[in-house]
Formats: sequence, C-alpha cells, structure tokens
Amino acid sequence: MLLADEILASGSAADMIEIIERSLNAAVSVGGSPAPSLLLAGMQYMYAYRGILSTAELADKLSFSERHVRRTFVREFGVGPKEMLGIVRFQSLLQAMYRGTRSSWTDLAMEYGYCDQSHFIKSFKRYYGESPGQILKPN
Repeated sequence: MLLADEILASGSAADMIEIIERSLNAAVSVGGSPAPSLLLAGMQYMYAYRGILSTAELADKLSFSERHVRRTFVREFGVGPKEMLGIVRFQSLLQAMYRGTRSSWTDLAMEYGYCDQSHFIKSFKRYYGESPGQILKPN
C-alpha cells in the first residue's frame, strides 16, 4: 500500500501523524543514499515554515529542481511534496487550534495560508474527516 493510500485510509489525525512519522523514520534511518538527506532537509524546512511553503520554494531552498524533489518524495514516501506540505500545514494548524491561539476560523485560515475560509474547511475535512466546527469551537 502506498503511503498516500495508508494516510487517506487512516481513521484520525493522530493515525495520519503516526503513519507519516513511521515512514519518515524509516527513510531517515537508511544510510548511504542521498535521498534521505534531501528528505530530511525537506521535512525540516516544511516544519520550520509550518507547511506554508510552495513546492517551488522548497525546491529552491533545497537547491534541487522541483522535478527532482517531487520524484524523490514520491519514490520514498509515495506522496509528493505538495501533499506533504499540506499535511504539515494541517498538523501546525491543529496545534494552534488546540492551543486556542486564534479567535476565529478566518484568522486561522489566513495565518496558515488558505486563501479563504471555504478552502480551510475543505482542507480540514479532507485531513480530519469532519468540519472544524464539529471538532472544536474557536474562542
């Protein structure tokens, strides 16, 4: 099963995170290959920027072509960097929600790079399976 399929079939955000972390740990523990260092550096940038980064910006920071970065991610993880950026952005957003640091869904959507609240809600449903209003009430 591809990583993307496993992630989409997972039951909760916690399961998604566990699947991704297991895959990342497996990829990083493989020695001697240039792919793990590219993946490790890529994931470090993704987390440092909370997933609010385009694939082109990521490739530029890694000093590789977008195509090479995309192919490496797909080969090693089964998902491209765009999907991984979306997952990291969603993880960061969930952490902010649970900390209660924002007063509205619109504030969260804007802070995490969604162009509007409807895109935020669509992304939330995609990764969490339910709308944000069903999960947590904003302050």
